[in-house]
Amino acid sequence: MKYANIVKPNPATVRQTAPLDERQVKNDAGGFVYSVGKWGQLDRFLILGAEGGTFYVKQDKHVKRNYTCLKECLKEDGLRTVARIVDVSVRGLAPKQDHAIFALAVAAASDELPTRTAALAAVNEVCRTASTFFAFLEELKSFRSLTGRAIRRVVKQWYDAREVDQVAFQAVKYRSRSGWSHADALRVGHPSPNGDMQRSALYRWIVDDVWPSEAEQPRIVEGYLAASKASSSQDIVRLITDYKLPREAVPTQFLGSANVWSALLPHMPLTALVRNLGNMTKSGLLSPGSEATQAVLSKLDDESYIKKSRVHPIQVLVAMKTYQSGRGLKGDGTWNPVSSIVASLDDAFYKAFANVAPTGKRFLIGLDVSGSMAGGYGASLPGGLSPCEAVAAMSMVWAATEPTCEVMGFADRFVQLGFNRKMSLSEAMRKAQMNNFGRTDCALPMLYAAEQKQQYDVFIVMTDNETYFGSVHPKVALADYRKKYVSDARQIVLATSATNFSIADPTDPLALDIAGFSADVPQVISAFIGGPSSVPASVSDED
Repeated sequence: MKYANIVKPNPATVRQTAPLDERQVKNDAGGFVYSVGKWGQLDRFLILGAEGGTFYVKQDKHVKRNYTCLKECLKEDGLRTVARIVDVSVRGLAPKQDHAIFALAVAAASDELPTRTAALAAVNEVCRTASTFFAFLEELKSFRSLTGRAIRRVVKQWYDAREVDQVAFQAVKYRSRSGWSHADALRVGHPSPNGDMQRSALYRWIVDDVWPSEAEQPRIVEGYLAASKASSSQDIVRLITDYKLPREAVPTQFLGSANVWSALLPHMPLTALVRNLGNMTKSGLLSPGSEATQAVLSKLDDESYIKKSRVHPIQVLVAMKTYQSGRGLKGDGTWNPVSSIVASLDDAFYKAFANVAPTGKRFLIGLDVSGSMAGGYGASLPGGLSPCEAVAAMSMVWAATEPTCEVMGFADRFVQLGFNRKMSLSEAMRKAQMNNFGRTDCALPMLYAAEQKQQYDVFIVMTDNETYFGSVHPKVALADYRKKYVSDARQIVLATSATNFSIADPTDPLALDIAGFSADVPQVISAFIGGPSSVPASVSDED
């Protein structure tokens, strides 16, 4: 008997259900991994959210954990927390704003005056539309009273910061959201028109639905009021063209007309465009070879336009999945998807990423296809997109650009997914989703590379970090691979859920944690694998 083997066991003999060292924590699957710390978890929550929970933790518990983490961050450094919320929102790192808005509302109810002041001052930056502003007010009322000068000042500043025409556009496009209307907000804030007759008239119209005859109407209001009285689709088409009315200003009964959608299309923002592809196809506007289809393809093929629109890659992916399915997530409407539009959405996904260029490095991408990745758990991804589908699509960014890139699936064993650089996103997502099975062993990508005696410069492991099944820890498998094959092999762990867990050792300068699927992820990874080895392990995709 050797007592040292018991007191300090050989790492190569430690299963994932036991800790390697005192720094490891137990994940929800029962395995031991590393903690990303409260700030790393905050990033994950702001980017990924906690809606739906995870495979192992129900939604309520998952949300409460992240709320506790948020409160701890606010207590430790409220100003840093608020700055982080603003950064994630302004840079569009998350496919949904909900998480940042919730966090900002919690910060705005802080007991600390500097934190509270900073949060309220940031409302204009984060809540850039009436929809998000109303969502903020609805969240805020759960944590503090909406009476008092500070809240009145926030509401007043939100309206005062916008020109009359801009407020009018918001009032027409977002009549009500999240249980709030502009009339509700104005009653809370009592913003003063400051002698501006048109602004005063606009506020009165919003609250009392009466426009004073002595004041000139903004054109968007004039067009909206005329549209509300229109009796034919021809009238609506003329009004859309003359006043550039958004879809929300068009009475519902006219939204089945191809002519109406044709009038909306030229000035429709990209996010609205991809959301309404099904409606436009259902109306008969979009069909193979039609003029409108060519207009849509022109927008989807314009890389500079896509980047300028700041559409999140996941929004494009969800639009592609929904459109290709031929039916919406809500309602009973169906359509026959146009194949050229599906193909352009596939290309637009890649165009939504910033500066994707080959690095010349040798990549092995390990996709976690275990059972916990099959459903829409943890990532708060819209459109019913599962984490498994999201990582499959994400892997194609490198599979399509890197000369040497192998994509493998893993759960408790290897899976040959059959990915190649010419494969469509839909096919990649389908292949990954149909292989969902079993328990999780995140050491398998490194063990596979060693078993095949292949040299890789970069391991990208896309996972929820709920590893527990393996006979060796991922850190040990990576260390052994580096010792035998590539001494400076980088490890990137792309997390798909807002937990505190990571297989990456935070003291390893060649390992990087990333949260989410934002447009700058490839650029961050490119800089990391080509840069100095002193980059810290636990940072998010924007650092």
